[in-house]
Amino acid sequence: LRDGYRIVFETASQPLVAKRVANLRFRLQDAAGRAPQDQEMYLGMPGHAILLRRDRGVFAHLHPTGTVPMAALEVAAQGQLGQDPHAVHRLAHSGTGPMPNVVAFPYGFPTPGSYRLFVQMKRAGQVETGVFDLDVR
Repeated sequence: LRDGYRIVFETASQPLVAKRVANLRFRLQDAAGRAPQDQEMYLGMPGHAILLRRDRGVFAHLHPTGTVPMAALEVAAQGQLGQDPHAVHRLAHSGTGPMPNVVAFPYGFPTPGSYRLFVQMKRAGQVETGVFDLDVR
């Protein structure tokens, strides 16, 4: 990433297995391995991810709070989401001190295969994107 920053995939050492929930955990850090002091929420969350199986048979947009179709959220909320359909996903940050530099996405891979994962976190007004290749058994 720019300025020597990087997104580290903390779950990389654990095998990923289809049809088991994985907690995909990432850490944003500067060149010295420290947490950034200028990290920001991105679209109301600490991060977002996109997952694509190499043969394009699987696509998922992941949220740290879990991933549910927006229509299902609206039905569950009985129309109470109103003008902000992402309200259920928003995570509160107290605003006191820096944001945590770790984000995790719960996800169950539906099938084995080779996947590409794009993770986005925001700092200093810019969205940073890490790209990871995953092999799922």
